Amino acid sequence: MVTSAAPVEPAPPRPAPAAETDATERRMDSLYVRLAVGMGFPFGPDVADVYDGRDGEALQFSGVSFAMDWMGGVAVMPGLMLGLGAASDAVLGGTVREPDQTERDLENSLYYAVIGGFADFYTTPPAGLHFQTLLGLARLSRSDDLGENTAVGFGAVLGIGYELAVGRRWNLGALARMAISPLGMDAVDGDEPSPTFFEPSLLLTATFRPEAK
Repeated sequence: MVTSAAPVEPAPPRPAPAAETDATERRMDSLYVRLAVGMGFPFGPDVADVYDGRDGEALQFSGVSFAMDWMGGVAVMPGLMLGLGAASDAVLGGTVREPDQTERDLENSLYYAVIGGFADFYTTPPAGLHFQTLLGLARLSRSDDLGENTAVGFGAVLGIGYELAVGRRWNLGALARMAISPLGMDAVDGDEPSPTFFEPSLLLTATFRPEAK
């Protein structure tokens, strides 16, 4: 009599290598994400929604904005975070002063953004006093038409803040920042404005930070 062979059970799945698991855990432990919202007070020459009446002389602007920050990166050493970030601002209103010193209200809101690399340094990690630098490409245009009278150039956002630890990996705090962008744009009706955007801002921050050691 021929007996059938017992069925062979499949081998159990092999566990992930310990080294790969450890590397993933280290990356998650060093993850840094910060969101911020607040108010800004932009000003500067040749910042405007329309440039009629400029006649080769710089306009002057001052206004208010809704400011936001997004930062994401990793801790490369205790207290030092590096990564990519963006500062985004909706200029909601303001006053444009013409070369003849007449003033008009901003008729169309403006959109300003800086995207680039950032560094954030904490003097007493995982919370407390910290200093931020964001350097990258800046853009300024009308919110209702991002291709209308668009200015681009270099952008720098410098900030100082303070955070309190409110959880195992969470901080809440406040950030004062200053955005500076010298910009260039194509000619408008044969005229070439040269906007320079300045914006001091105050924001509230929520930070998902690396594990405290």
